[in-house]
Amino acid sequence: MKGTFPKASKQKGELLAAHMAKFNLDKRTMFGAPVYFVKGNMFTGIFGEQVFSRFSVRDREELAKDFQAVTFEPVKGRKMMEYMVLPESLISDNDEFDAWLGRSFAYVNALPQKKAKK
Repeated sequence: MKGTFPKASKQKGELLAAHMAKFNLDKRTMFGAPVYFVKGNMFTGIFGEQVFSRFSVRDREELAKDFQAVTFEPVKGRKMMEYMVLPESLISDNDEFDAWLGRSFAYVNALPQKKAKK
């Protein structure tokens, strides 16, 4: 399915990059924006003005309840079920943002290594 993705926010990209410095990650470009991977599994990234990250079921439920976070949907009707868009109220609080990125990293890091496609 071809589509035009929104231009990645430079400000959000720089903010996320600063928070990623403490993790051992692979940085790639997806959706025309920076996206970070752990052991071959997508962890977090930028989509337009949004920051999205992968979470466990429990964490997704908590994010939805406490922060009104929504499931990441890069193309209408194509939700990425383990990924949540982190709301501005959470991103703007450095400690809260770090804590949630840490929870996401722990979840993704516990997943099996994804095999590279040939």
